[in-house]
Amino acid sequence: MIVRPRQLEVLEYINEYWLAHEQGPTGREISAKFGWAQGSEQFHLKILRETGLLVRVPGRERDLRVTEEGTDALDSMLLARSIGVEIGIEFADSGLIRYRSEGTDD
Repeated sequence: MIVRPRQLEVLEYINEYWLAHEQGPTGREISAKFGWAQGSEQFHLKILRETGLLVRVPGRERDLRVTEEGTDALDSMLLARSIGVEIGIEFADSGLIRYRSEGTDD
């Protein structure tokens, strides 16, 4: 499974929102941030949850939280962005992660 740059941007938004408000954004707020129709964010959130970069915190209304792995992915994305590269993250069946430049097959 590959996490694309757009999904990493969603993860970055959720992380920044959490740091500013001590709670996660709503789905409506995520869709509004990216100019999507309401509900469109669910595709991206599902991938982020399935790859372990994002979790839902039980018992919280605004329950989205970036995991430690998600923070590591954001750090890698920000480093790549600082040198002008957009990356995706590929998760192998073995659990190994590799970072890849978008638009390449290596």
